[in-house]
Amino acid sequence: MPNGTYQVFFYYGENWSRNKKMNSNECYSIYGGFLDNEFVSKDNPITLQNQIMEYTLTRVSNGNFAPKSSSINEAL
Repeated sequence: MPNGTYQVFFYYGENWSRNKKMNSNECYSIYGGFLDNEFVSKDNPITLQNQIMEYTLTRVSNGNFAPKSSSINEAL
């Protein structure tokens, strides 16, 4: 990816449906989404300058990652 500032969003839930249409102001049409217990969270924005950012999600008690609540509208 080019140098710049990025914000990573995480989307999770239960009962995936490839037919669910997601509303987006930026994209014409996106299909695929969770039908139940749908959640969106985000990390703080990060600026990359010739660097790599990698997320490895592993359940760890008292870990170092604390995402903030978000919404589908903000993510899409």
